[in-house]
Amino acid sequence: MNAFNRLFVSLIAIGWVALMIGALVLIWNPGHAFEVTSSNLRLGWDIPTANSSEQTLATIIAALLMLPSLLILMAEMSIRDHRADAAVIAGEMQRRNSELEDRNASLVKQLETERGRNSDAARRAVDRVDTGGQRRWHLFGR
Repeated sequence: MNAFNRLFVSLIAIGWVALMIGALVLIWNPGHAFEVTSSNLRLGWDIPTANSSEQTLATIIAALLMLPSLLILMAEMSIRDHRADAAVIAGEMQRRNSELEDRNASLVKQLETERGRNSDAARRAVDRVDTGGQRRWHLFGR
């Protein structure tokens, strides 16, 4: 939902900037009007801008009206959503933990197999040792 809200706000800001740019075009070209011939729509803006100082003032006002939208767009492009990063990191940690748990389970199985082989080898070694004729040293004699 957060991504949808951010996208919606960005689209509104882009629309507002486009509207203000259209207003700037009409301010600086007062004799030209937008005409659509298929529907007979004529968009003309009759602003009394007799001299360039009035056009400059109208441009400054339009730029000030565009400023919040531009700031919102810059913030949307530069500010990262740390909650999304945390969710990605948490997912990565869960995946890594499951891999480590699987690896640990396989190592436990290998350890049990090795212990079984080692105990069998130790039993066979004890059975092969011939203790006859050898003196064993003990702390207390037998």
